[in-house]
Amino acid sequence: MKEPFTEDWTPFEKQVAGALKEAGAYTHTPDIAPPDEARLGRAFLHWLVTTTDLSRPVLHIEGVTFPDPCDLRAYASDHHFEFVDCRFPEDLDLRHLRVRQLIFDRCRFEKTVHLNGAKIEQGIIANNAHFHELVLQAADLGGNLELTNTVIDLPLRAYQLRVGKSLFLRDGARFAGANLANAQIGTHCQFRGASVSGELDLTGAVIGGELQFGQAGAPPISWSEGASLSLRNVRAQTFGARLSDFRSGERYVPVDLAGFTFEGFATANLADNYSLAHESPKELLRWLKASEQASSVFDPKPYFGLAQALERAGQRESARRVRIGLGWRHAAKANISPLARIGQFMSGAFIGFGHAPWKALSLFMLVFLAGMAHAYMASFGTDFTVLKSSVVVDAARISLENSIPLVEFSNVPDRDLCQQAGAAACRTVSNWNYLLFDIQKILSLLLASYFVAAVTGYATTRRTD
Repeated sequence: MKEPFTEDWTPFEKQVAGALKEAGAYTHTPDIAPPDEARLGRAFLHWLVTTTDLSRPVLHIEGVTFPDPCDLRAYASDHHFEFVDCRFPEDLDLRHLRVRQLIFDRCRFEKTVHLNGAKIEQGIIANNAHFHELVLQAADLGGNLELTNTVIDLPLRAYQLRVGKSLFLRDGARFAGANLANAQIGTHCQFRGASVSGELDLTGAVIGGELQFGQAGAPPISWSEGASLSLRNVRAQTFGARLSDFRSGERYVPVDLAGFTFEGFATANLADNYSLAHESPKELLRWLKASEQASSVFDPKPYFGLAQALERAGQRESARRVRIGLGWRHAAKANISPLARIGQFMSGAFIGFGHAPWKALSLFMLVFLAGMAHAYMASFGTDFTVLKSSVVVDAARISLENSIPLVEFSNVPDRDLCQQAGAAACRTVSNWNYLLFDIQKILSLLLASYFVAAVTGYATTRRTD
C-alpha cells in the first residue's frame, strides 16, 4: 500500500501520520519530542481531512500545535475529528466543511475560527476551550454544540445556527455576548452558571426543549456592566430560571421579552423549587415592567405566557395577580382611545379586570355603609343623641334602596328622618344631600354591572391590537 507521507513532511508529522494510520490516535508527551517540535503544518491538516488512507472512523490528536493558517473551506470527510489540548495560533477557515463530528476539548484558538455554513453531522464539542473569535453563522450541527466552561473573547456569531440536539454555554462559560438570532435548537438551550459581558441575543430563536438560565445548585448567571438579553419572539417548550439569574447587583439586566412565549416551567426546576413559579407576583411584575423599556410598543405576550405557565404549575393566585398586573399595564401603555382607557381603569378598580369580582362586592358594601351614614347625617348631622334602632333601620333601608335602584322596595321611609326625632335635632335635607343620594345610585349600578360582567366572563375578554 502506498504510504501517505510526502517528502517535505517533518519527521514528527510522519510519526503522527503513522500513529493515526495504525491506531487512529496520537497523544503527545514531552518524552516523544519537545513541545516546540510538536507541530503539524498546513499540508498535514489538509491531508488529514482529505485522505482516504485512514480506515479508523475516529481520529484523535492530542497535545500538538497547528502553527499555520489553514483553509479547509468546503472540504468533506467521513471521519470524526478529535483535537484535544491543541493550539491553533492562526486563523482556521472551516466554512462549509462537511465532517461527522468535531471535538476541540481544552484547545486554544488565538485567531478566528470560521465555521459559517459548516455541516457537522454529530455536532461540535469544545468544552474547557478558549476561542478568540468563533463564527457559526448558518452552521448546521446535527448533534450538540457544547461549550461548557469555555472562554470566547469576542461575541459569538451564530446567526441562523441550527443545532439538532442541545446548545450548552454553561457552567463557567465566559463570553462577550452572542448573536443567536433565529437559531433553531432541537432540544435544550442552557446558559446556567455562565458569565456574559455583552448582548446575548436570541431574537426569533426556536427551542424545542428547555431554555435554561438557572438550575438548583448552580450559581446564577454573572452579567457584567452593559450586558443585556433579548428574548424577543423566542419560542421555547419550557423555561428554567429564577429572577436572580437576571440580576446584576441590585438591578435587573436589560431584557427584551416582547413576543416571548413558552409552554411551562421545567419539571426538574419545579421539583427543586427553582423556577419563576416560586417568585413573588410583585417581583415578577416588576421584572416584566422593566422589560418593557426595550420596546416602543406594549406587548402583552410575556404577561400572558407567564400567567398561563403559573396556572399550569398550580400557582393560581400568582397567575391571577399577573393577569391583573397585565390589565393595569395595558390600561397605561396600550395604544387605545382615552374613553377606552378610562373604561380599562374602571374595570381594574372595580373588578380587577375580571379576575377579582369580589372587589365589586367589597366596594358595593362600602358604598352601602357610606350611604347609610349619609342618610343619618343628612337629617341629624353629627348629633348622635337621637340614634336609636328605628332610625338606624330607616337609614339602612334608604341606603339599600339607593344601592339597588332597579328594585322597588315597599314603604320606603322618607329621606328626611326628622319624624323619628325631636324637632330640635333635625336638619333640613339639602339639594347637595339629594345629589349624593343620586351619586350613590349611579355608583351602585356601576358596581353591580361590573360584577355581573365579571362573573359571566365578559370583562376578561381583551383586545390586544
